[in-house]
Amino acid sequence: VTQLLSSPERSGPGTLNYNQPSSSRGTPPVSILSIMGDADGLIPYEGGSSSVFSGDDSFQLMPTMDSMALWASHNGCTGSYQTSEHSSDMGDGTATKFDYTSGCPEGIYVEHYAIHGGGHGAGGAQVDGAKIDVLGFVAKVEGGGGGGPSPSPPTPSPPTSGCENDASWS
Repeated sequence: VTQLLSSPERSGPGTLNYNQPSSSRGTPPVSILSIMGDADGLIPYEGGSSSVFSGDDSFQLMPTMDSMALWASHNGCTGSYQTSEHSSDMGDGTATKFDYTSGCPEGIYVEHYAIHGGGHGAGGAQVDGAKIDVLGFVAKVEGGGGGGPSPSPPTPSPPTSGCENDASWS
């Protein structure tokens, strides 16, 4: 889920239990593809409490667009976005794409699809007659950078001692 918590700041004592990205804690930029129904009864599009927290109202979700703005800011994007209107097979039959990418550093992509009237399963919606190409998004991110060149695979080194074939494994 790309929708962030507005509170509490942390879900636990561990270093990975912060509920928002922060470059001061070393969170690197990360491309985001968000697909949400704006009538989701489980993860409310406008933020607030959710039953996924078992009735603990101290956990409050940010509104989706605030979450997207925070992701964009964290990633070094300007925060401006372009909108485009689309058809959908869920909800009221319409969707809006919010694309922050033109204001982002090269190789960073931040995109959000709001499926109007869509519920919790809106991630599976068809937009303009086809499923949103999640694997294409991943390929674009991996091919476009997003944090520098990919590291070279490690070169295996021969064992130094104690290695022999075990005949029982054949």
